[in-house]
Amino acid sequence: MTNKKQRRGQALREVLVWLKATWPAAFTEPPRPLALGVHRAIHESASEVETKPAMVTAALGTWCNRISYIRAVADGGHRVSLDGSQGEQITPEQREHARQRIRQHQVTARQKRKARQQREGLAAGVRQRCEPTPRPAQIAPRRVSTRRQLTLRRSK
Repeated sequence: MTNKKQRRGQALREVLVWLKATWPAAFTEPPRPLALGVHRAIHESASEVETKPAMVTAALGTWCNRISYIRAVADGGHRVSLDGSQGEQITPEQREHARQRIRQHQVTARQKRKARQQREGLAAGVRQRCEPTPRPAQIAPRRVSTRRQLTLRRSK
């Protein structure tokens, strides 16, 4: 028997699969920024297939909060509508907001990494020293025969 969190995760994955199948031009890999307001059309379609609005909202949140999606917004360009056509231009304010979110994500990831290292018994920010790899034995350069040297000189 699965618990509530697992059932919700499974339902969320199913809604994401439905979104990708219904609008393959908009929900692509790598992700492209969606046009503003597409959630209204998605909610209308979801009511026709009896999908809970809360699950659609959660799935859209999962899609739009992915770091790859945020990077796509930070890169700029145009948003896409559900049919894949080019939408409005991403504004400089939206790009800056995305860059701030990326920086915050990096800070959070760094903090989590340090906490994990501390839990594992490592000093924060210090890596364990590894034994240096032994250097391979020096290989003597191959001696070129005198005949070959003469051939090389003539060809110049």
